[in-house]
Amino acid sequence: MTDPWSPDEIAADYHFLTLASCKTIPEAFLKTVEEEVVGWTQKKRLVEGLRPLLAKIEVVEQKLSVIKAVGKAKHLEEDEQHLANTYASNNLKEKIAAVNSSIQQQTEEGRITSEERPTVLAQLNTRKDKAKAENKEKVLEKLERNIGIVSKLKPYQLPIANIMGIHKLNRSLAEVEALEKRPSKSLSVDQHDRVEKKGKLEEEIAETQRKSRLWFEGEFEFKARLSRGLQEFIKNEEEMLRKEQEEAWEREREEERKAIEEKRLAAERKREEEAKKLMEKLEAKRKEDEAKPKKSPPLQPKKAPKPKGMKIDNNLLFVAPAELRRKEELEREKEEIRRKEEEGSASEAEEEEPVAAKEGAKPKEPEKPPTASSGGYPASAPAAPAAAAPPKAEAKPKPKPVKVVLENKWGDAPAAPAHSGDEGEEGEATGPSLAEAVKVEAPVKEVKQKQPPPEPKKKGEKKKFTKMSVNELGFEANNPNYN
Repeated sequence: MTDPWSPDEIAADYHFLTLASCKTIPEAFLKTVEEEVVGWTQKKRLVEGLRPLLAKIEVVEQKLSVIKAVGKAKHLEEDEQHLANTYASNNLKEKIAAVNSSIQQQTEEGRITSEERPTVLAQLNTRKDKAKAENKEKVLEKLERNIGIVSKLKPYQLPIANIMGIHKLNRSLAEVEALEKRPSKSLSVDQHDRVEKKGKLEEEIAETQRKSRLWFEGEFEFKARLSRGLQEFIKNEEEMLRKEQEEAWEREREEERKAIEEKRLAAERKREEEAKKLMEKLEAKRKEDEAKPKKSPPLQPKKAPKPKGMKIDNNLLFVAPAELRRKEELEREKEEIRRKEEEGSASEAEEEEPVAAKEGAKPKEPEKPPTASSGGYPASAPAAPAAAAPPKAEAKPKPKPVKVVLENKWGDAPAAPAHSGDEGEEGEATGPSLAEAVKVEAPVKEVKQKQPPPEPKKKGEKKKFTKMSVNELGFEANNPNYN
C-alpha cells in the first residue's frame, strides 16, 4: 500500500501550513509537535514536508537578495512573494533540527510501534552503509547502537486520545443496533427515541475519532491503531476506569485546593486593604488633630489638705474638766516659780564669775530642781570634761527636795485634830510653801513581780461569770468631778 501522505498532500495540509509558518516560533512549534505529532512515522512525514519547502524558500530569498543588490525594477512572482511573506529559511531550519532531535530521542527510548519497526531498521541500515562508506566512525557507532535498541524493542502502542469516550459511544451504538433488530411494538418511547437518534450518535463517533487521530496519520492507519487500542482497553477496562476515576478525584481535589487557596488569598488581600484604609484614616485624623489649635490643659483641682492627727493622753479621758483646769493652773504656777528660780540662779552665777576667772575654774552651773513636767526625776548631770578640772569654787548648799502635796481629787481632806499645849511658831505652820511643793522626790521604780503562768483549762469545763458592782470596777456614781 502506498503512503497516503505524499509531499504535495503534506504541503497542502492545514496543520502543516500552521507549523511551517514563520508566525509559529520554534518553541511553540516543538510543543505542538509533542502533543499532536506523537508517532515516529508522523514526525518523519513532517520533516519530509519541511525540507522541500525550505529549498523553495532559499531560492526565493536568493532572488529577492539579487533584486535588492541590482536595484532593477524587477519583482517576484505572486506565488514567490507569498512564500517570502509566509515562511523564512532560518525559521524552517530550526524547526527541522528540532523534529530530527525528537525523532532521535524517540528512537533511543524505544517508542517505536511494531508496524514502524521494519521501516526504522531499513532507514538505520541505509544510514549505516552511508556512514561506513564515508568513514564516519562516530556516526557509525551511534547508528549501530540505535539498530540494536530497535531490534530488541518490546511491543509499543501509541496512546489514543478519548479512548474511553469512543468505547462508550461504540457501546451505545451497539445497543441501538440491537434495539433495531427487535419488533417496534415491543420498544418503549425512550427506546424509540434512541433508535431515531442513531444518525446523530454515528456523527458523534466520527467526530470523536477525528479528534483522536494524529496529525499526518492516514485513515487506515488510525483505524488499525484504534482497533488494537479498543481491544486492549476492553481487557484492562476495570483498571482504566479506576485510573480514570482516580484522576477525576485528583482533579477535583486540586480544584478544591485551588479554590480554598484563592479564598484565603482574597481574604488576606481584603484584610490588608482594610488595614491600609484604617491606617490612612488614622493618619488623616492625626493630621487633622495637629492642624487644630491646641488647648491648654485644664487646671487640676487642688487637693484638700489631709487632716493632721493629734496625740491624746489616755489619762485625760478620765479627768473631769474642773480638775483639768486646776491642773493647768497648777502647772502654770510651777512654771512661773521655775522661771524665777532660773533667773535668780543666773544672777548669782554672774556675781561669782570674777572669782572663778581668777582661780581658772569654770563656775558650776546650779542644778535644776526636778519639775512636774519632767516626771519628778532630777535632771541628768553634765558630762565631765576630758582634762583635769581646776579647784572648784565654793557653791551654795543644795536645797532639800520637798514632797509635793497634790490636791485630793475626791474632795477635801478631814481636818486634823487640835493638839494640846503650846507648839510655838512651828505649830502654826499648816503645810509646806508653794515653792517647796514644786520640788518632789524622785519616784521609786517599782519592781514588778513575775506572775506565774495560768493553769491550763480543763476540757469540757464551762466558763463561770461573776456579778460585780460599779463601785468594784472603780466608778462612783456620786463623784462630783463627773458632773
